[in-house]
Amino acid sequence: KSINPLNFETSPASLFSLLTFSWFTPFLDLGYSKAQLDPSDMETLPLPPSYQPDHIFSLFEHHWNEELKKPSPSIAMALARSYGWEYLQAGFLLLINDLCGFVNPLV
Repeated sequence: KSINPLNFETSPASLFSLLTFSWFTPFLDLGYSKAQLDPSDMETLPLPPSYQPDHIFSLFEHHWNEELKKPSPSIAMALARSYGWEYLQAGFLLLINDLCGFVNPLV
């Protein structure tokens, strides 16, 4: 069975909505109107199927079961194979952000 990696391509939100986080506004409005959010309130978020918790868990479980077949399984490698690309992309953006903050006073 092939496990699809995480992707945001199947999101019901438009590109503008994704860039400005306006897809998150209904959830913020709900949080503002209530004293405390309930777990059932998470259903108001328009997450694509690849970001649902059951898919994310099955992705990790698939890689963890492959690690268990090795002589010395590593949970770090299972996490890296499951979510490493997303963290690598975020780390690259953080590096650009830090470099811009460092270069800004020099210019």
